[in-house]
Amino acid sequence: MTTEPIPGSVMLTDDNVDRIVEVANKRGFTLKSLRNTIEDHAEDGYETILFTSVYPWSQQISNFNAVPFDSSYHPASDVPLMSTEEFLELLESTPEIS
Repeated sequence: MTTEPIPGSVMLTDDNVDRIVEVANKRGFTLKSLRNTIEDHAEDGYETILFTSVYPWSQQISNFNAVPFDSSYHPASDVPLMSTEEFLELLESTPEIS
């Protein structure tokens, strides 16, 4: 069993944000503001990248951090940029809230 968090990131788009919000919501996170974040960053000329980490030893997810995408330092070498499906799979590796 790994003792390190499993990090991941994904580019947020109008096409994937609702799916990510839905999966995160089942795990206790209310991320409805992500759509506004995408719009705010777009107004400033940026795409949005979303970061999180899964803690497999306790089946928890860290906070979600949506920031403007900057290709000079994204993706970080220790945080893989995932496809939407890979990112959802990472989130879904934790249990839903009953």
